[in-house]
Amino acid sequence: MQWRPVLLTVLLFYASGPSGVHATLLSAAPSERLGTTGPLVVVHISDLHLSSVDAPAAARATELLKLGNVLGEHVKPHVLLISGDCTDAKYRRDLKNLTDVELGGSGQRREEWSSYQTVITKLRSNPNLRETLVLDVPGNHDRWNVLHRYHEADMFSNVSFTLSALPQTKDRIKRVHSFDISRGVDCFRFIALDLSPETGIRRPANFFGLATSATLRELEEALAQPCAKDNTVSMRQIVFGHYPLAFVAAGSGAKVRRLLLKYNATAYLSGHLHILFGERVWRSHYRGNNEGEGLREMLVPDWKESRGFRVLTLHSSEVLANRSGKHVSLSSVDVRFPSFKPFQPKHTFGTFVADFLKGQLGELRNSLGHFFCFG
Repeated sequence: MQWRPVLLTVLLFYASGPSGVHATLLSAAPSERLGTTGPLVVVHISDLHLSSVDAPAAARATELLKLGNVLGEHVKPHVLLISGDCTDAKYRRDLKNLTDVELGGSGQRREEWSSYQTVITKLRSNPNLRETLVLDVPGNHDRWNVLHRYHEADMFSNVSFTLSALPQTKDRIKRVHSFDISRGVDCFRFIALDLSPETGIRRPANFFGLATSATLRELEEALAQPCAKDNTVSMRQIVFGHYPLAFVAAGSGAKVRRLLLKYNATAYLSGHLHILFGERVWRSHYRGNNEGEGLREMLVPDWKESRGFRVLTLHSSEVLANRSGKHVSLSSVDVRFPSFKPFQPKHTFGTFVADFLKGQLGELRNSLGHFFCFG
């Protein structure tokens, strides 16, 4: 129906705040939209789980292409972030003829990665998305049964849009990759953070990520790097990965958080949990006594079942000069496709899960309720 994309435009205007800058951006021609000033529009999607085995999976790919048409016509994002679980990597269990792989229930499938590459490439063929920067990171499904990165089973590294965008091949071995977009006196930095285990064992393992000392060093180098443009007045850094920080093991998630706060990162975006703990799950992190704007940690609803995606507006320094308070650097809306209805908080369910985890999973520092807001 034609009213649905219109509803998306209205939601985005509402999310942008009172300035109305975002509405102007949505109606701008591509040449104006990709100009040197104004806000930056980002689409975040996660947990695609493209599958060649699961029967309903065909709709995940076809509807993703339909979403691309809507984004190209009505949103025209500058950046598309895909935060892991690009493929499903599951095998059917054949009880009559069990093979080793089928018994394990998981493994990288070449046809699924071919589908992922084809779908995202077709999505980018939209005239209004050809200049969109597409970045991705692997999720736990993308590392199942992968002995190590660049092993023959590591198909993510062969098709990754992040890795293909790197100017130097030698940088592909790193786990942290940053990309700058300069607009006037504003610099917007996007940092892809791979926290997947180096050795990916079988399902259901890899549920927790890990930030090694080497990864933390790479992250700090990326955060500390000045913008290439000398006239930069405002720097906004958006970091995205698959795992929420509370699901990064051995205390390394806290180390990531401290680095993000140290360098005043604007947001950390992730997926992984689908809508298991609620449709809108986020947390605010601060240094000291709630000083500064703070770091916004935001989980996006999954594409696999929920058909969720997020649109963010990163505001220019000109807009920020007229605003004050917490989290004024960005506005966002989480939307369900194809209805374009925003996701709603589910406080009761979220609180129940937090209370359950408080008693069951001390590894998560006593509760998810301490880490996240469900609403």
